[in-house]
Amino acid sequence: MKNQFKTGISIVIPTYNDATILEKTLATLTKQTLDFALFEVIVADDGSSDETKEVVQKYSDILNLKYCFQSDKGFRVAHVRNLGLSYATFSRTLFLDTGMLVASNLLESHLSHHLAAPDVTIIGLSYGVEEYSSTNAKKIKSLLIEQDIDASFSNFSTHPELWDCRYQYLKSINFELRNMPAPWCIFWTGHVSSNTELLLQLGGFDEWFSSWGGEDVELGIRLYKSGCPFIVLPSMQSLNYPHLRDASAKTTTAINNICLLYTSDAADDLLC
Repeated sequence: MKNQFKTGISIVIPTYNDATILEKTLATLTKQTLDFALFEVIVADDGSSDETKEVVQKYSDILNLKYCFQSDKGFRVAHVRNLGLSYATFSRTLFLDTGMLVASNLLESHLSHHLAAPDVTIIGLSYGVEEYSSTNAKKIKSLLIEQDIDASFSNFSTHPELWDCRYQYLKSINFELRNMPAPWCIFWTGHVSSNTELLLQLGGFDEWFSSWGGEDVELGIRLYKSGCPFIVLPSMQSLNYPHLRDASAKTTTAINNICLLYTSDAADDLLC
C-alpha cells in the first residue's frame, strides 16, 4: 500500500475526566520548536463528563487539534487510543498520556530520530514516572515552573529521586536497547512514538484490555516481533505531572493483565 501519511508527528492523547491536567499538557505543546505544520494533536476522549471538550476548544486556534469522543462504557484506553490513531495523518504517531508536560524540543527530537532511522520505535523517559505510585508529588510541584518547563527540567535533573524508574537500568546498558533482551517490557505509552502505518497494520492496541496495565507492553511485543528496532531517548524531555491514582488497584489489574499476556499468542516464543 502506498504511504498516505505526511512527514511529521501525530500526537495521540487519551483522556478521561482530567481536563485540568490535559490543559497543562496542551499548554506545553504550544511551546514546541518544531514547525507547527509538522504536527497535529489528537485528543481521544474515553467518555469524559467534565470540561475536557471546552479545554480542547480553548486550544483549537493555537494547535492543529482534533477531538474524538467515545461514550463512557468503562475503562477502554486501548480502544480510545486506537480511535485517536485512526485520525492520524502524519507518518509517525507519538502517544502521550494526559498530564505529560513536555520540553520545547520534544517533538523535534522525536522527528529527527525517525528521519535518521525510519523504522525505529522510540521510548521516551519522563521525570516522575514510578510505575504504580507518585510518592514525590509534592517535590515535583514545588520544583515545577509551569511558565518555563525547560527550566523546570533543569531543576529536576539534580534530583535523582524524580528520575524515571527505568533510568538507572538503561544507563547501566548505556541506553543501548539492543543490549536488552526484552525492550518491549519498557514500551510504556505515557511517552512513545512509532511508524503510523506499521501501528495500523498491526491493528493498534488489543482492545481486549479493559483495565489498567499491559496493553502497551502487548503492542510493544508485536512491534518487536515485526522486526521494528527500539531506541530510547536518554535525556528526559517530559514530566508525568502528579495526579490522583489508586496505586493498589492499578498494581492488581496490571499483574492480572500481565499474567494473561504471558499466555497470549503475542508473547509466544518471547516469554519463558
